[in-house]
Amino acid sequence: MPPNPAAIAHGPMLIGMTINVLLMGVIVMQMYEYFTSYRRRDDRWLRSLVIFVFFVNILNTAFAVADVYIALINHFGDFQYLTVSTWLFVTDPVIIGIVACPVQMFFAWRVHSLTRKWYLGLLTVSLALGQLVCGMLVAWKCHEIPAWADFVKFTDLITVWMTSTIVVDLTITVILARKEHKTGQEGTDQVIDRLIRRTYNSESNSIAEANQKA
Repeated sequence: MPPNPAAIAHGPMLIGMTINVLLMGVIVMQMYEYFTSYRRRDDRWLRSLVIFVFFVNILNTAFAVADVYIALINHFGDFQYLTVSTWLFVTDPVIIGIVACPVQMFFAWRVHSLTRKWYLGLLTVSLALGQLVCGMLVAWKCHEIPAWADFVKFTDLITVWMTSTIVVDLTITVILARKEHKTGQEGTDQVIDRLIRRTYNSESNSIAEANQKA
């Protein structure tokens, strides 16, 4: 029995779209909390960044829902349609880059503000721009080579894109974690470190117990 084209390409997309919609609910709650509790404390440019990221996320979710609906409902049984990517799908890597880059730029500014080391901020900015460019190139490749089966031709580009995204996020996380959890007072720092280790150990033990019960 030949594989079902809908299951191959749009099965994972349906799962991803469902998770996207669920996370959108979390983002809406975060936006409500931000504008009711923290908005007045931030500069206008920062509020604008929050609003921009929020609405672009809404746009991305709408495109994902439309793409899956059109493929699985409007083109139900149309195997030829199910074997190629559409413009709605092509928008995904573009929007991911557009959302991630300014957020990573914000954290690059925060890295520079906390460390006062320009090269760390420059490193973060370079990685953020790199993942944006890679995302745009992936979108262009998806447009030029729309057949799902031919995506293997630019797997290396997708790998570079995903890797650059992971590297910039990890770089930001490591720098901020090392900087922000230190108070400058040795005794307090030791207490914080001890709490972090205790929390980690408690979570590890809980996971191990759950696995044993399963």
